[in-house]
Amino acid sequence: WATPVTINKNIEVRGVADNRETFLAFVRKLESEGSFTKVNVPVSNFLSDTNLNFSVQISAKQTPK
Repeated sequence: WATPVTINKNIEVRGVADNRETFLAFVRKLESEGSFTKVNVPVSNFLSDTNLNFSVQISAKQTPK
């Protein structure tokens, strides 16, 4: 599960992943999404192999008005 916390065009997603491989798949999906300019994954997210508590910061692209 994950909980998005939005601040302007910056988004922080916090959650728990079953394992490291699942978390990496989630991060790859975010990185391939065309709506984001930056996906920041702190190294501390990789301290556990299972039941990873994670936090990911995402910068959304500005949409033209």
